[in-house]
Amino acid sequence: MKLRIRENTIRVRLSQSEVDDLGRKGMVNSETHFPGNTVMTFAISKADKVGITCVFENSGIYIGVPETILNDWVKTDKVGFEADLDLENGSKFSILVEKDFQCLTKRPDEDESDMYPNPYKSH
Repeated sequence: MKLRIRENTIRVRLSQSEVDDLGRKGMVNSETHFPGNTVMTFAISKADKVGITCVFENSGIYIGVPETILNDWVKTDKVGFEADLDLENGSKFSILVEKDFQCLTKRPDEDESDMYPNPYKSH
């Protein structure tokens, strides 16, 4: 998983095998290990709630996605899904989850074998 955080926005990109795991197992997670023996966990899972949820707890970011949204995304060519969640201060927290596409320009030392073919590659 690739994770980008900017202010009140989280953007996540998943490889083909991660999307497949999410569809089959109902959850996919990743860990980032930091110096000082600390670990941040990031997970997306199927949830029973009506809307998309996100919590930050115990050094982890956990996104819950209703089964209908998750199944539609996993089983189709749909690129992503998003949600805006209300914050206590009246502003919004935005979540965007997307399938990860191969870059149009090759990057040295980057393995793109598990990424989705870029639909613009032929242009």
